[in-house]
Amino acid sequence: MAGAEQDDAWCLPYTLAALALVRMRTGDNRGAAALLDRAQSSPGLVDRQAGHEVRASRAELSLRSGLADHARRALEGHEQDVPVLAAWAELDSGRAESAWRLARDEVDRAAGTGERIAEADARTVLAHALFRLGDAAAAQDALTIADELAQALPYPAGVAHTAEVRRLMETEQGAPSGQSGSDRGAKRSQPQP
Repeated sequence: MAGAEQDDAWCLPYTLAALALVRMRTGDNRGAAALLDRAQSSPGLVDRQAGHEVRASRAELSLRSGLADHARRALEGHEQDVPVLAAWAELDSGRAESAWRLARDEVDRAAGTGERIAEADARTVLAHALFRLGDAAAAQDALTIADELAQALPYPAGVAHTAEVRRLMETEQGAPSGQSGSDRGAKRSQPQP
């Protein structure tokens, strides 16, 4: 940070977004939001990739804060840049069909290019979307494949994500008919990165 802050270096938005991710993942959402606000007004944000990093971090923070519609707005027009995050935003906003499409397309793309971590993450959100759409068997199949991919890599965060989605699906299965986790006041369904 100290080096990037000198003369508002071109890398300042990247540094602020990276530090914001650390803060949000350690529970300091307020600190993360302040860093992202600062990154948003940084002169270095003219860089397309810097804008992507800040936008994706802001969307993740919104999802962690239970503000799925804010996440969707942050990613609007850029869903293909971060399809897994966009799929979680759609799913948490009650748009399971849209989440399913984004996740399915990302599974196909990642599997075709051999991006196994991206495929595991996409299959995890795909599983939850399928579950919300009422196809429990396909959801279990997608989640099993995601878990096997994550374990084979090894990708401990991916294994944790699949376990969390499995728990969420079990909780939602026990909900009264017609209610999903978000209908019952769940803060969010996206697994913690």
